[in-house]
Amino acid sequence: MRRRAVLGTWLLAPGASTGLITLHQGPGAPFPSPSATGVGRTVSFPEVGAVVAVEMADTPEARAIGLGGHAPLEDGQGMLFSFPTRGRFPFWMKGMTFAIDILWLDTTPAGDGSLVVVHVAAEVAPDPPGTPDADRAIYAPGPDTLASHVLEVPAGWAAAWGVLVGAAASVE
Repeated sequence: MRRRAVLGTWLLAPGASTGLITLHQGPGAPFPSPSATGVGRTVSFPEVGAVVAVEMADTPEARAIGLGGHAPLEDGQGMLFSFPTRGRFPFWMKGMTFAIDILWLDTTPAGDGSLVVVHVAAEVAPDPPGTPDADRAIYAPGPDTLASHVLEVPAGWAAAWGVLVGAAASVE
């Protein structure tokens, strides 16, 4: 019987002081993990010509696992967290071993399913091993900024592609 370790990017419920449990079978799990859905989908940023192949984290289980156990993301890879309702969706880096950019996306008023970047946390580094939960940094948009999706990509990706707040996006 294998032991499970607590690792990964953790999603914190609004107002919560602890994250969801993130479980995996060991470091270096292949991309993507079998618990996620929608493998083969992409997030496109047409204004800059960027396309990210994403693993969808659109179930509570997949959102809890996140990138836990993954090897570092390659350029053009990411994980898209899709939520049934809009919210702030704070994240922390408990157990992560590589840095990422975190982009919060929301639906546009047009109602056509298109998205817009509403907040970016760039070059988010993992916490040092042994960091107490109370000392971990929390990454989230401001109190008045809501999102329907969160995209995690390799650190530096947003700056390299010029993806800023206000950039249009679509999920295909």
